[in-house]
Amino acid sequence: MPVTKKLGAYILPKDHRTLRGIFLLFVALYFANLCVPLIGAISHTERMWLSSSVMIGLLSLVILIKTGIPERSKLFIGLFLALLAGLTQAWTGIITFLAFLASMRMMETTEEKLVVLRLPATKSFVLGVGIGVVLGVVNLFLSEAPKGFAPTVDALVLSLNPGVSEEIIFRLFMFAFSVYLLGGKIKSRRESLWIYVLMIVPHVLLHFPDQYFVGDVLTLDLGVVIISPLVASLLFGLPMTLAMVKRDLTAAMLIHTIVDYLRFIFIGLPF
Repeated sequence: MPVTKKLGAYILPKDHRTLRGIFLLFVALYFANLCVPLIGAISHTERMWLSSSVMIGLLSLVILIKTGIPERSKLFIGLFLALLAGLTQAWTGIITFLAFLASMRMMETTEEKLVVLRLPATKSFVLGVGIGVVLGVVNLFLSEAPKGFAPTVDALVLSLNPGVSEEIIFRLFMFAFSVYLLGGKIKSRRESLWIYVLMIVPHVLLHFPDQYFVGDVLTLDLGVVIISPLVASLLFGLPMTLAMVKRDLTAAMLIHTIVDYLRFIFIGLPF
């Protein structure tokens, strides 16, 4: 990747090449995860989720140490969202908190912004619930046959974990970090395209590593490697990303939470 030199130090170019480089790095780590033998009971999918979350958490911490914390109101919002995400996994709540604060801090220094809740709030809730129900039904049709109907509190609590944490860690943070690397402003359609790629594709691919194995044998067939992630990106990743970019974080979190909640109450909890 070409670089520019400034005051004797090499820095990444502030254009789409930087974002493309980040994506290629993710792809390299992704396939390395498939090739490295497992240690212990953790699966390839679990290991990729864990390593990706930890890396973003550490990067968020570095950014906060370097740039400082955001304004006080963002601290309280971040704490509330972290508590929702951490109801079932405390470490997820911690990483959500760090990623949210880092995202808010980076966007305080950039021209491009994403908001937590845009007024009027009712529009965000209607949009989030409406799209969430539609995508939730689509997800049920694409999944295994429903096993019943159990709208439990456990299902709601469990659905808040991915609904809040994943939208912050893997979507909000990727937007803020991308714009931050671009120097604070999106200057071309190519840069916008790569931001969308980073907000959608890595998060979608994190769901698939275990599906590449038949038994213990790595089997990379066309359907699992390309078609399934492409369908998931277009049907789920893109609408949630558009909701966040065009409306706000709240709408995206509602969509994600409802999709998972409908899955849990009709198909069952994952554990």
